Amino acid sequence: FPKRAAPLMDDFAAVDWTISRVIRQGLTEVREFAEDAQLGCPIVHIAGTNGKGSLSWNLTHSLPRCGTFTSPFLENVCECVAVAGQPISRHAMLRLLRDVQRDEKAKCVELTPFERLTVVALRYFREEKVQFAVIECGMGGRLDSTNIVHGDICVLTSVALEHTAFLGGTVEAIAKEKAGIFKHGSHVLCGPDTPPLEHLARDAGARSFKRLDRREETYDATALRLAEAVLELLGATPKDVSFAAPPCRFEVLETSKARFVLDVAHNPHAIKALVERSRSRFPSSRLAVVCSIARDKDIAEMLRILHCLTPDVTKCAGNDERTCPEGAPLAPT
Repeated sequence: FPKRAAPLMDDFAAVDWTISRVIRQGLTEVREFAEDAQLGCPIVHIAGTNGKGSLSWNLTHSLPRCGTFTSPFLENVCECVAVAGQPISRHAMLRLLRDVQRDEKAKCVELTPFERLTVVALRYFREEKVQFAVIECGMGGRLDSTNIVHGDICVLTSVALEHTAFLGGTVEAIAKEKAGIFKHGSHVLCGPDTPPLEHLARDAGARSFKRLDRREETYDATALRLAEAVLELLGATPKDVSFAAPPCRFEVLETSKARFVLDVAHNPHAIKALVERSRSRFPSSRLAVVCSIARDKDIAEMLRILHCLTPDVTKCAGNDERTCPEGAPLAPT
């Protein structure tokens, strides 16, 4: 197996990164830092239930000196902020976090950790003079802290039921929240797993609207087509992009005794796609699933779909307070 770096979260205790998991739906506080959103380069703003990471990864590796803000991270928070595919250093992260916290006090506001990280990313991109910026929403879109940026291209990858307590109980309601990133003068791209949204793009004053109608077999294939469309709008040649899967998106690792697939599918829509791809890729293999699921997910439905793939499903407790412990009720709380 490839060697994984040890988690770095302890490094950031001094700047109050890990002690709070506050989710705030609103832009009042983070708008105090709106000047940091003026990057002076084309911005691709991405929202969606699934597929954001694969699209961001493709664009990062297809555009010169591209700054990328993604979430969540796999091993340490530095992964969330990168330039040309290289994560921000510990030193730069700590320096910028402290600078932002100092400015919070001067402005008499208190940002949530994610809002703080958003401002760190924008400041780092300005420092590094990126030529392009790819910025993922954390949750939703309209009230997400990343929505202080004005995307030249706004992409909605897919829409499915998730975070219903915050975004609404229907696909249409969630889509409307995510479409809140559409801006006046922006180009809007939507993946095939989205409801009709052209009227929202028109209401926002978007310059153009395009929806990919053909459903691909995998999120990877959809991400590739969306990346090609983004590059075309940016004036790049679509053939310049070739799909490279990000870590833990159906990442296959092999040993002499077994084959392992790592995937970050975290909602029923993504689990269904994972099951379908596993059946296609390994039609005659004996499969077993080991999973860890956050408390706020539709645990029962996700496990039901996984049991359609194999009866050998083991649910493990994680080292995160959000993770559902072993033996917990198989239903969202």
